[in-house]
Amino acid sequence: MFTPLLAPHLIPLFVMVALTFWVLFVLGWRRIPNAGKYPKGYYKLLRPKSGESFEPLAHVEQAARNFINLFEVPVLFYAATFVTLELRMQDDITLALSWAFVITRIIHSGIHLYPNKVIPRMTSFFVGVFVLMGLWIYLATRIFT
Repeated sequence: MFTPLLAPHLIPLFVMVALTFWVLFVLGWRRIPNAGKYPKGYYKLLRPKSGESFEPLAHVEQAARNFINLFEVPVLFYAATFVTLELRMQDDITLALSWAFVITRIIHSGIHLYPNKVIPRMTSFFVGVFVLMGLWIYLATRIFT
């Protein structure tokens, strides 16, 4: 049953989903107009056929990689959100850590899709990972103590 008390803890979840759809939109925006520049069959395995020389367009591949990225580590965020809500463990700490993770993912995607500077992108990625790890440690501590 939904209660208004859950709403603040659902907002980071919905923002993360919105980010994923946004990156999908950017991917389509970049991929569709450039589809003719890719060899026939490239999208079957996301690589050229054996012996075929082809360099994928960087801005298209950045968006594709970022979209894939949003289904890797963020899965642990989604799981933590559902554990938090199911066990009614929502508090200011889980909310703050959730927002911190989502903000790092927004920053990561912004860097990945536009300037694609490796050090700032990697920094935002690892800050997000450590925040998410902190959220799981906090949840585990509350569950098992």
